[in-house]
Amino acid sequence: MDDWKDYLAARSSGIKKVWTTKLNERVRHITSLNEETLERYVEALFTAYFDKGQNAIPIQHPVIWNKVLPVLSRKVKEASPKYRLWAYKAYGFAGVFELMGNDPKQILRNILEEDNENSEACQLLMEDILNSLDYAMHELPDVLLVKEDVCLAMIAECRGLIADNAQLDSCKSRFGLDLGYYQHVLHAWIEYRSVAGEDDFDDWLESQGNSKLAY
Repeated sequence: MDDWKDYLAARSSGIKKVWTTKLNERVRHITSLNEETLERYVEALFTAYFDKGQNAIPIQHPVIWNKVLPVLSRKVKEASPKYRLWAYKAYGFAGVFELMGNDPKQILRNILEEDNENSEACQLLMEDILNSLDYAMHELPDVLLVKEDVCLAMIAECRGLIADNAQLDSCKSRFGLDLGYYQHVLHAWIEYRSVAGEDDFDDWLESQGNSKLAY
């Protein structure tokens, strides 16, 4: 956003007295906005921060966020897909958990129930599920951290997303692993438990002609 350029330039200089002065100017401006102007400003701010990668803007500054959060809350309650996507991206920010509940993936599912062609929501949901699978499986072969049936349901949900949008097959978790990897390892582990006895899981995988775990 153009009105943050002076602050960002000052911040990059590292001179605290300069950048705090510019920050305070922005804070005063935001707190002076009336409701209608603030709503337009918040939309531009979220677009810059969440969609255009301008995340050096201190959107979580307590005074700024206290002005922004009520607008986000109102728009989410109005079921604005755009604001619900932003709420998902801001899930770790103060007050958003209370607004959205304890399952951020459900935000995306709700968006897709109304618009199953929302490509950004599809991709974010796919990536979120892959990250959940990674967490569930990262202690294998010692333990599966999430119930087997839940992991299988997550894989089935990913398959459904890919069936509707083949491009999602290229999605990867934060560790660069795709659905095929998690699906293969989970099914291999289920089989291993039933037939392999005391064999080491990696050794058993290799004996079946498969590569070792990527972890």
